[in-house]
Amino acid sequence: MKNRIDKYIAKRDKRPDCRIVLSGGGTLGSVIPLLALENMVRQERPEVEFSWIITRKGPENEFIRKYYRDNGLELDVYRLATVKLRRYFSLENIRDMIKAPFVLIYTISLLAKLRPDIVITAGGFVSVPVHIAAKFFGIKSWVHQQDVLVGLSNKIMARSANLVTSVFPLDNISNQPVEKIGNFISNYQAVAIDEKWHDSIRPNLPVILVTGGGLGADRINQLVFGLVDKLSQKANIFHQTGKENYAQSRAYSHKYPTYHSFQHLARDEFQAILEMADLVVGRGGLSTLTEIATFAKPSIIITKQGHQTEYNAKYLDQLGAIVWIKEEDLDSDKLLKIIEDLIKDQPRRVKLASAVNQSIDIADQDQVTSKIDELLSK
Repeated sequence: MKNRIDKYIAKRDKRPDCRIVLSGGGTLGSVIPLLALENMVRQERPEVEFSWIITRKGPENEFIRKYYRDNGLELDVYRLATVKLRRYFSLENIRDMIKAPFVLIYTISLLAKLRPDIVITAGGFVSVPVHIAAKFFGIKSWVHQQDVLVGLSNKIMARSANLVTSVFPLDNISNQPVEKIGNFISNYQAVAIDEKWHDSIRPNLPVILVTGGGLGADRINQLVFGLVDKLSQKANIFHQTGKENYAQSRAYSHKYPTYHSFQHLARDEFQAILEMADLVVGRGGLSTLTEIATFAKPSIIITKQGHQTEYNAKYLDQLGAIVWIKEEDLDSDKLLKIIEDLIKDQPRRVKLASAVNQSIDIADQDQVTSKIDELLSK
């Protein structure tokens, strides 16, 4: 094994540039902050090369491709089968145990080909074999923890990581020290939203952004469909549905001029709508919460029982930064009343906006590049 590592290091040291492998997927939550990190590094170090390792069928496939196309970048991407370790009995555990060695062998061969200097992840089981392979070759690794509750994949990867960072204060993950640096977010670039929907936006009505995250959230979507008849008379609604409910949402878009639905939104479009929003309704994923905090927007966060977003919401609710509701306690009428009451209560919205803006730190470009330099110098 030592000979393999020595051969790998010898090959790597001949390379004049730096290569970073970013891994994540299954949802957009583990991918969006890495795109932001990549953008910050590219601005400071244009010579750095990036490769991506993602899931085979996750929403990140098209999302990352579009990001690269829009920015005129050449994408180097590889897809892995996902091996998930479930903490409950499932026949899928047996299937994944059989699959795991083959996925790991492929990942080792992939890193041998790419010869990266650093591997970075913000979570997701697709990243676990990447970081195991990185340890095999002695490649530096960085694990970024977004959520309040640490997931199993990050617990596994943190054990061998050279750097573990977090958004919220954490003493350690798997006995590894954690450095709180905040989250990564892309620089905002305004787009002409008013021109795109000029004829359908009513300037005298508030703007409400509804999002279930990259995959969408069926329960939130159904709640919104149940109230759109009444709410569309009182607000401009921008609804990011995800793939599964998008076809259903189109019927409402045709019927109600102030209701606009999208399967997915490009980052600049999402941020432009967020900038003009008076209220956000959505899940408690950290990527969305980070953007809400950055733009200082009042929000209603609807969580699913037992999901990690529930812990994010509970933490921010205790800080007075969001309105937190459990989806099992909601129906469309209740949600409509909560939205209407909050739209009418401007002092409360201002208070929520201020609190959330102070609750999530944002890592800046200097922090990110200094961490890259630290890893390279180890």
